[in-house]
Amino acid sequence: MTMRYLGYLRSPSGENLVLLADGEAFVSVSVGIRLANGYVVQAIGQDAVRLLYPATGTLADVPIPPIRP
Repeated sequence: MTMRYLGYLRSPSGENLVLLADGEAFVSVSVGIRLANGYVVQAIGQDAVRLLYPATGTLADVPIPPIRP
């Protein structure tokens, strides 16, 4: 898994989006989004973004580091 967590933002409509990077490409994700690598964002938690690869049922977590004060 080459995806890594970059940060998060709130859209003008109030939706929470998470920013991920895959190499040089950046993508904002929300639950249900299908990524270019075939993974689907299954859940976004406080500790990780859970991805599912539907063809094999493979789950992968992209860790979200803890917020430092």
